[in-house]
Amino acid sequence: MQALFHHSGLSEVEIDSVGNVYGRRGAGPSPIVLVAHLDTVFPAATDLRLTRSRQRWVGPGVGDNALGLAALVELAMDLTHPEPERAVWLVCTVGEEGLGNLRGMARVVERFGAAPAAYIALEGMSLGHIYTRAYPIRRYRVQVEGPGGHAWIHAGRASAINQLLRLGGRLLDLPLPSDPKTSLNIGQLAGGTGVNAIARQAWMELEIRSEDGGQLAEFSASVEGELKGPWPEQVEVEVEVIGVRPHGAIPEDHPLVQTACRVHQEVCGRPAQLTGGSTDASLPLSLGYPAICVGVTTGRNAHTLMESIDLQPLTCGYASLLRLVRELSTIRA
Repeated sequence: MQALFHHSGLSEVEIDSVGNVYGRRGAGPSPIVLVAHLDTVFPAATDLRLTRSRQRWVGPGVGDNALGLAALVELAMDLTHPEPERAVWLVCTVGEEGLGNLRGMARVVERFGAAPAAYIALEGMSLGHIYTRAYPIRRYRVQVEGPGGHAWIHAGRASAINQLLRLGGRLLDLPLPSDPKTSLNIGQLAGGTGVNAIARQAWMELEIRSEDGGQLAEFSASVEGELKGPWPEQVEVEVEVIGVRPHGAIPEDHPLVQTACRVHQEVCGRPAQLTGGSTDASLPLSLGYPAICVGVTTGRNAHTLMESIDLQPLTCGYASLLRLVRELSTIRA
């Protein structure tokens, strides 16, 4: 991305200490800051070959968020003749997925603070949705250690894996509020040394998210109560909070939101849906800064190996994005 930014003729192209890539087009106060995250949910060894047809491309990470990054490169080349009347910063961020805890976006906000007229996060597969609300998230890692032993000789000893399975069952039996929507996901679980050995050690990671910060806190308290046990003798349990993502919102009548809705309607011929989620926009929203997240096209099967993007909607998706940036960048501060 650094090489592509250089090739596009952006100014002040650099990589910061956490790995974000920056480039600027235009100059002036109250900049527009557009971000797209560099990371995916897939391990580094994942086969990234795409399946292509006239209607869609299929492959891990193609929509989340390779397409968002591609849009930044297109913007770098298209925001010329004339250049924007205020600075437009294009930024590729790290740490948006998984346990990144938005560390890349945190550095971006630390750098620009309250100065930008708008922060806009790009996601490849969210065309038709404008994210105006940031949903809060808490993530935990639970580590269990027991005595271990031989599966036959020491049958009956507490198994770290069995304890986690019982805990998982209790957690999944907790009543989940539907309004505001709240979710619990056990994303990873591992441990043990062999099929005929009582597991001495096991761990799992889980996530709770909600549409409402108060509801998240209430449900998190219920989960933390289960995590406290009781546990059998000779079993030690360590619980660590490994991720917290913030909540916030921008009013629906804010000029940034209204401009984004109008542009989408005029370019794509249908109204946009205001919604919420957890994106790079969450961090500036949590601080009260004007921020939204928008998509470039439609797609499906996000976070799977069959992730796909639709090609036809790219025409209006990118056109509406370019027009939005041009309109925002020509409004005098």
